[in-house]
Amino acid sequence: RRVRVCRASPISRFLWRHWNWVEACRARRANFRYLLNHWTATEIAPLYRELPDSVCPLGFPVRAADRQELRQRLMARQVFPPIHWVRPAEVPARDFPQAAALAEEELTIPIDQRYTRQHMDRILEAVGQA
Repeated sequence: RRVRVCRASPISRFLWRHWNWVEACRARRANFRYLLNHWTATEIAPLYRELPDSVCPLGFPVRAADRQELRQRLMARQVFPPIHWVRPAEVPARDFPQAAALAEEELTIPIDQRYTRQHMDRILEAVGQA
């Protein structure tokens, strides 16, 4: 129940100080928009359809009824989507049914600033293979 706090590694501190944050955010927003504008999968729904101007997205969150199948399909294609929404065991699903459903269906599609349109096309292709 306790979170252990650690200092950032020297590599993390170096990256933090030397990263081009403006360009990273621009690239992530472009990747987010590209996926959103080319999204055709009907059984997998983007969680957000717009980004406020000041937001730098971490990823492209989606809801999938069969999240595990989608995750396995993406990982087989070398796309590693994290799960960011987890319902703690102490929180009963019956008390928070919408949050519980989201915790079972949410998956984050990576849109890292290192990714190009070709990467986004590969992701779209992988998502579209049902």
